Amino acid sequence: MDKAPKIFAVRVGWIMALAVVGLFFVSPWAAAGVALTLMAFNLLDGLLDLCVGCYIYTYAVLPTFGEG
Repeated sequence: MDKAPKIFAVRVGWIMALAVVGLFFVSPWAAAGVALTLMAFNLLDGLLDLCVGCYIYTYAVLPTFGEG
């Protein structure tokens, strides 16, 4: 199994979590929106085994930047 999509998804999750913390002090509503999006992505991955970050990597990042 190719680990690159999962690593990409984990990094995007970390960025989203850091964005929630940073936005909380500036705009709690925006932080809540990012947090709910992150929660939805995690639920999709945990319950339905559907990794949104993996799909983003496969269909957007890989064709744009290649494997290299």
